[in-house]
Amino acid sequence: MEDTMSFVFERNNYYTGKILSAKDFSMEQEYFNRKRWLLNQYNLGSGILYGLDVIKSGEMRQEECVTVKPGIAIDSSGREIVIREPINQVLSELDSFSKSKTAGAVYLCLEHVQEERDAAMSVGDKNSPNFNKVKEGYRFVLESEPPPLLNEATKFLYNVSQVYKDENVIIWHKSPKFVCGERTFECSFIVSKRARNVRVKLEYEVEVQKLNKVTSSVCSDCCDRSGRTEFEEKYKLQAYGADGVISFKNLKVCVEDEVFSPEFEDVIVRNESVDFAQKLFMDYYHEEISDRMERVGKNKICLAKILMTTVECGLGTKYHIDAVEDTIFTNYIYPQFLQRVIGEGGGDVEVRQYAPVEVKEEIKGSYVKTGVVDISVSDAYKKAYYTDEIEHGLGPGNVLITTMLEEQGKAYTGNVEVFDKSEYEPFCSKVAIGGILNPQKGTLRIGVKVHGGYKAKEKIFVRWWVRKG
Repeated sequence: MEDTMSFVFERNNYYTGKILSAKDFSMEQEYFNRKRWLLNQYNLGSGILYGLDVIKSGEMRQEECVTVKPGIAIDSSGREIVIREPINQVLSELDSFSKSKTAGAVYLCLEHVQEERDAAMSVGDKNSPNFNKVKEGYRFVLESEPPPLLNEATKFLYNVSQVYKDENVIIWHKSPKFVCGERTFECSFIVSKRARNVRVKLEYEVEVQKLNKVTSSVCSDCCDRSGRTEFEEKYKLQAYGADGVISFKNLKVCVEDEVFSPEFEDVIVRNESVDFAQKLFMDYYHEEISDRMERVGKNKICLAKILMTTVECGLGTKYHIDAVEDTIFTNYIYPQFLQRVIGEGGGDVEVRQYAPVEVKEEIKGSYVKTGVVDISVSDAYKKAYYTDEIEHGLGPGNVLITTMLEEQGKAYTGNVEVFDKSEYEPFCSKVAIGGILNPQKGTLRIGVKVHGGYKAKEKIFVRWWVRKG
């Protein structure tokens, strides 16, 4: 299906006496369908919106089957796919079964289809078949090769490269495209096996430039993973304000009794001074339309990974479903009301680069953190005092800082001299408070200076707020 951006949006212009044909009504339907699909494509992306769990069930027509639970999905063309009731599916009855049945693992995918229904006679042309209705539906497809690892959102976040592949194992390396400031971040090797009994081992030593190694070398046996065939082998690095390079020394992949030394191209991790979310949005908004259109038409939605073996019986060769696994290749769409509840504020949950902070208060989509610092002072007149760096908790990027003098359960803001010689006069009526923000580190520093009107007091308490959004 073509991208909706390339569709010419024309609709009927009605007037009294206009003669309408089937073409005009079809144009009307397509116009509004395409508008809706356009919004789905560029606002929601593709993936599972709700449900569509896959479980191993019993037998049907003397064949093992799986059950797909009700749910909703949207494909990469923006078209909605709805399954209203549980579907029991015999895998051997799928058209794609013959192409994939020799594989130990297959991926059950879902795609949009539509069919004409309710045959009718045409007054104008009795020889051509016509139909009263078009029913939107779906079909299941088995794929022996795994789908792409990245979706519409995560492709802006990660670099993924294939490290090793044979008939039993595929290994990728995943790293962030950019980091902010001096953050610790994770990279990983993603391993996908076609059978549970395949023994895989990874050995590697991380080499870096302009990065700090948190994890340096690993020798990992990838067999005992609760029986799963897909997993990530993670390691950690730390940035320190410059673009970094990741490479590997002595990278080895051991499959069964064979040892391989695959080539690995250096990976560059850019260090950005802008806010993480701002960088993500900028990359998305400035993406070339040609790059976007390349993904249209790849409309299969991966639901699950199915492990199969063949068995001999009196009726010949039959297949046996060993297990049904959730897979890392499944994309999920997070509804906006869930995003508001969990405080993500937009986008797929997977796009977070650092751990979410505990938000003290939320104001119309802004994120607010607050704290109090006590600054020890002595002989404070005309002297300045500064705090150490304070990690404010909203991550790298620009934030709005507000400071107040806090005394006796009150918080003073602005020029506190207006309260001189009143019952509200603070101990420090002539105190200047300043703040320094370090956007790259996500930290701030508070300073105070007393100009006069100082009444002896060991500490000055300053309440600070930071707000992002």
